[in-house]
Amino acid sequence: MIWLIFLIILSLFFLIEIVVRIQFSRCTSKVCLIGKTAVITGGSSGIGFQTALDLACRGCKVIIADKNVSDDIRERLVSESRNPQIYLEFVDLASLNSVRKLAERLKESEEKVDILINNAGVGNMADMLTEDGLNSIYQINYYGSFLLTHLLVGIGFQTALNLASRGCKVIIADKNVSEDIRDKLIRETGNQNISLEFVDLISFSSVRRLAEKLKKSEKKLDILINNAGTGKGPDALTEDGLNSTIQINHYSSFLLTHLLVDLLKKSSSGRIVFTSSALSHFHNFSSGDAKNGKIKEKMKIFDYNNSKFMQIVVSDIFAMKLKKFNITSNAYHPGIVNTGIINQAVRDARGLWESLLVYFLLCLLFLYGKTPEEGAQTAIHLAISKDVEGVTGKYFGETTPTPKPRGAYNKAFCEGIWNASEVVVKLRPEEKL
Repeated sequence: MIWLIFLIILSLFFLIEIVVRIQFSRCTSKVCLIGKTAVITGGSSGIGFQTALDLACRGCKVIIADKNVSDDIRERLVSESRNPQIYLEFVDLASLNSVRKLAERLKESEEKVDILINNAGVGNMADMLTEDGLNSIYQINYYGSFLLTHLLVGIGFQTALNLASRGCKVIIADKNVSEDIRDKLIRETGNQNISLEFVDLISFSSVRRLAEKLKKSEKKLDILINNAGTGKGPDALTEDGLNSTIQINHYSSFLLTHLLVDLLKKSSSGRIVFTSSALSHFHNFSSGDAKNGKIKEKMKIFDYNNSKFMQIVVSDIFAMKLKKFNITSNAYHPGIVNTGIINQAVRDARGLWESLLVYFLLCLLFLYGKTPEEGAQTAIHLAISKDVEGVTGKYFGETTPTPKPRGAYNKAFCEGIWNASEVVVKLRPEEKL
């Protein structure tokens, strides 16, 4: 009964916010969009068509992605806007495979996408599952557009793009390495110094192989951004016998940072950045959960929160231990960002608790969510800004330090997490700091 009341109150808050936001006014901006490219899903009719028409009138190149593509629509838009740069692309949002094909075509044909408008949606459909085994309304209205957004952008990509545009040599280490990503970064920045390296953070052996390759190929390392993460890893234990979510989000970045410290020491002012989360404030650790080289794991629903809290803890200790080498270490939370982690959380939600949490996150995403480009700004700030030169051991929100979660100031508890992490990743004596 309590949960039902909570759900009703949350829904009312959600609806009130929507009503407050919706104002029956017209966009008065005179901005010119010549040179810009926009992708609009469901742009063949209604709101999508009117949006496409407005952008086209401003000189924007408009790509309409829809299931019902017709040359009549293109001809009408060209006629009314006098802009010939109108293109039609087929996509069926009821098929994730179709979404992926659209994303691949766009990545091949477009140098950049400035505006992505996820407009397509349905109010009602036949009560049947899609080819992906999902509720058809949810897939068309949410999953399809979320996947498309994730395929075209991400915090890590936006961070790499920004650093590359400043002339930085960028090495992207990921499980999903694609030459398309490298080619796109080079096209948009003109910087040829971009490399791709494979790493599977679910495997300590893979992390060690990456570190060995970097130590052989690089003379120094100026910036290490531990950005990779997952909302929920596979239920099975990893090859190292560990909880997959915590290994990907915490242990592997802890190990990688240790293995690359010697390269960071060769920089005049090395910087380490950990992408944490505001959900770290909702961890369920108590002060006695990290001792004797072990970290007590509790309810799986807290795996993500706990792993992000652990990142803040070890970032602080890296800061303390490496300060004498002029290496800084800071953690940050990017806010609520429209990335694959929330998409994954929606897909993997099980039971009442997880479903309620995901519903709450989706409300927050709608109301206050950021694009990946916006979410990447704090990482970029910590990586390059002179304002944080010498600043270390902090937890940032936006571009200013923010209070850390409870327990982060408990020295004995934090040292317990550090010591247990050393044991779990099997650091050799010479690798310890």
